[in-house]
Amino acid sequence: MVTISIPVKPYIKTFLHGRFGDPVDMNCHSYIGKHFHLLLRNQTAHKDKYIRLTGYTQRVIIRTSEDVFFRHGHLLTSSSVAAFNSFLEDIIKEQMCMYIDARRSDKAANSKQAYEEFMDKFGFNDGSFAYEAIKKAYERYRRKLLSRESPLIIN
Repeated sequence: MVTISIPVKPYIKTFLHGRFGDPVDMNCHSYIGKHFHLLLRNQTAHKDKYIRLTGYTQRVIIRTSEDVFFRHGHLLTSSSVAAFNSFLEDIIKEQMCMYIDARRSDKAANSKQAYEEFMDKFGFNDGSFAYEAIKKAYERYRRKLLSRESPLIIN
């Protein structure tokens, strides 16, 4: 096995460690692993001069096979790092919204309780994914649903 170190945002590090362990065991059997290997294989640098990785204050060690290392390398461009982080942000926020909607729909929890339960379940704290950030992200999601007049809205 070979390890690759990449910069990530704090809550992405928490998510990856919770889901894949530490170091992150990134095989090509999960959709996240497939996306990571795709980024290794198809390097893009067309936006590198515009991308600043200053918000990526943490690093994760990703373990992958020697086969992947020798066929695709071990370096990600700034564009690829940003794309991987963005992909994971979308997954986390989608799971967050589904979890909070589910908790609110069965009337088992109000919004505040649902936010706190989500933080506990995924191992987030104010240092990785703060309560206020979760609340704002969920409110943006709700506004987007309301603007579409979606039948999936939970009151």
